[in-house]
Amino acid sequence: MEMTYQVVADPEGRYWHVRVPAINRSTQARNIKEIPVMVTDLIEIITGETNPELSVELPLRNA
Repeated sequence: MEMTYQVVADPEGRYWHVRVPAINRSTQARNIKEIPVMVTDLIEIITGETNPELSVELPLRNA
């Protein structure tokens, strides 16, 4: 059974703090494009699952 991992990313200075609550771990990314790469690597290392499906939540910007 494939699991979709919720990913919560928040800007923190020059980086993004990226949390994966399902595995109780976090990482950081330099930019938005790097978030899926960093999270996929983290999930693969922790769970052994390859090519996990991600659902990324980013904060809304104030208009």
